[in-house]
Amino acid sequence: MLAPAAFALDPHRSGNGSRQAMDRDAAAAAARRATGGRVLGVERRRGNGDEYRVRVLTPDGTVRTLEIDGRSGGPRR
Repeated sequence: MLAPAAFALDPHRSGNGSRQAMDRDAAAAAARRATGGRVLGVERRRGNGDEYRVRVLTPDGTVRTLEIDGRSGGPRR
């Protein structure tokens, strides 16, 4: 059975179906989607597993720091 094209071309999946760590651009995009704001900076942290700290200027003018899980792509808090 062949894998669907969308699955086969997903850059976050390896051949065995497990998630690989995302890159800085993907972490920034995840934070942008979660807040609707403008990304100010991205910092990779490895101490607690793969994660990114992303600073975002939200539409209401506040600066938020999100922790983005490097495996799932979702916010940790």
